Amino acid sequence: MATELDLVNRSLVEIASRQPITSLSDNVQGVYASTIYQAALNMLLRQEDFEFCRTEVVLTPVAGTPALNWTYQYAYPSDCQRVRQVVPETWDQYDPQPVRWDVGNFVNGDVTQTVIWTGTASASLVYSSNNVTVDQMDAGFQEQLVRYMGSILSMSNAGRPDFAQKLLEQAGGIGQAMKDRDS
Repeated sequence: MATELDLVNRSLVEIASRQPITSLSDNVQGVYASTIYQAALNMLLRQEDFEFCRTEVVLTPVAGTPALNWTYQYAYPSDCQRVRQVVPETWDQYDPQPVRWDVGNFVNGDVTQTVIWTGTASASLVYSSNNVTVDQMDAGFQEQLVRYMGSILSMSNAGRPDFAQKLLEQAGGIGQAMKDRDS
């Protein structure tokens, strides 16, 4: 069973770090890695519609007047990295019609909330969630994340822009290769 620490150590191996770390807070490398891990994961999850992070929920209505040209507004899930589709409560699977939607900010007094606007009542949301474990990630995504974090860590740990660029290109190449995956 792989962990975040395992992926970070693989990233450190990529940049020729001399020692693996034992926690994400035990030295400078661990602190750097813990600082970038979630941001790197979120960035990659926004790039593609990976099946391992696919989530579907019934949207929760938000009280108030939606933005101009929209009828309904719903709460944006806190773990949502990428909206894939808004789905009406009832639809014809043999004639699926796309649902128009947009994401924006709803201001209610001093509170600003990210919402999803649509003309569809009682909708569900299909989205990419960042609430995933390393074990849920497929091997290709893990390798892409390792190279992407390695490109970032090579600058903070070694000040090597040339090597950072090389690892970033490798991460992009892995992402391109994964476009033909089975989902």
